Amino acid sequence: SGQILETKNRNKSISYFENDEVLEFESNVSVDNFLDYVHTAKAKKLKPGTEYYYRVGNKEKNIWSDVGKFVTDDGDKNFSFIYLTDLQNDSGNYSTSLHTVMSAINTNKEAEFLLNTGDFVNTVSNPDEWYGILNSNIFSTITNVSLAGNHDYDVSKRGVNTFNQHFYYDTDDEIARNESGVYYSFDYGNVHFVVLNTNDYSWSELSLDQLAWLEKDLKDRYLRAKRALFEKAYSELNSEQRRAVFTVDGPLLILAGAGSGKTRVLTNRIAYLMDEMNVPSHQIMAVTFTNKAAKEMQDRLSALLEDASYGLWVGTFHRICLRILRM
Repeated sequence: SGQILETKNRNKSISYFENDEVLEFESNVSVDNFLDYVHTAKAKKLKPGTEYYYRVGNKEKNIWSDVGKFVTDDGDKNFSFIYLTDLQNDSGNYSTSLHTVMSAINTNKEAEFLLNTGDFVNTVSNPDEWYGILNSNIFSTITNVSLAGNHDYDVSKRGVNTFNQHFYYDTDDEIARNESGVYYSFDYGNVHFVVLNTNDYSWSELSLDQLAWLEKDLKDRYLRAKRALFEKAYSELNSEQRRAVFTVDGPLLILAGAGSGKTRVLTNRIAYLMDEMNVPSHQIMAVTFTNKAAKEMQDRLSALLEDASYGLWVGTFHRICLRILRM
């Protein structure tokens, strides 16, 4: 099983994992290519911006791994991470590899995760190279985001899936996750990370499956980001006001009393037509009865559209008719 607890309740004693506040998760146990056990525990419903300590093992036999820790994303747009590549750990440079990682962590103590972009080891099928660096416990003190480099995949050893056995990725897509590595994406703070698998290629280009996934992933993320910005831009409108703003096909009649937000709806509707529907400003006319109302509408449109409001026909019936007569 897997066990996890929050920092605020943490005690240095490992026996603290026995209390009632520890969250437990089922652990999948498999055998890796080196005939050793691999424990994978998937924790769900964790709190954002929280430091957790964890261990995996056998509860009945009370056999556990060393305690590791990680911090969940707090959603803050300001964050840092450590970029690491080409460790190529082998028997000749264990200490150098470990020193490099530890120096990076000590230099950037605020780093929230470590991004390792390939060649974690020099020879993927050599267990000593994996043990030499993963058994150091350094990598259990910070979240790891990794992808396979060419040294993490041996095309001559089909079925050797060691990289994916050492790193967990939340995907059941057998095409995205295979013996050559994995491609995936994730959001952190206000950033969308896309991690590609350069071992998955055909004729020196990414595979068609990966390219299709990449296009869909970026398109979906763009739509989500656009939707979030859209919701923020029109957050001051209630549901009926939004319905009026977003209805653009055919004529629309709005019946509303004083102080109900008519000017707000009209100005946001104009902004929507220009920003989202690409309607040119000179094709939009906004007519009102009084000079005061016309000025208020012009001021709001200037605030919403800035320079893009130039060319709009906004004014009273009399002023707009006069303008037409003078053309």
